[in-house]
Amino acid sequence: MGIILFQYLLYSIACAYTFSLFLGKRKKMFFLVVSGILLTLFLGFRDIESGGIDLLRYDAHYETLSHARSFVSAYEVREGENLFFFLLMFVSSSLSLSFQQFLFIVGAFSITASLLLYYRYSNYPIICISLF
Repeated sequence: MGIILFQYLLYSIACAYTFSLFLGKRKKMFFLVVSGILLTLFLGFRDIESGGIDLLRYDAHYETLSHARSFVSAYEVREGENLFFFLLMFVSSSLSLSFQQFLFIVGAFSITASLLLYYRYSNYPIICISLF
């Protein structure tokens, strides 16, 4: 099932690029916005059980953080994540968001940051998106 969704993502990005060629001046921005939405949906709504060992470990750690009573007790169970990632994980679990919603937020942050760089500095956005 995962490979079918991945192929759907690639075909959708290729269609967005083809359509963007007819837009003139705004073609780069249109392509990056549509690609960003598609990539965020693909990364944010992935299946946790088939995501691999790291994703399962983060899910278990997220569950542990959701039971922490304070930041100090949460920091004691920190497993070496990046501090910003850990803070985002702690705030999301404190707000009673599910792990899937947390993945969606992290995916949106990382993709938005990458696409802003591509928009500003890349002359070939299709290559950048393909490599991303």
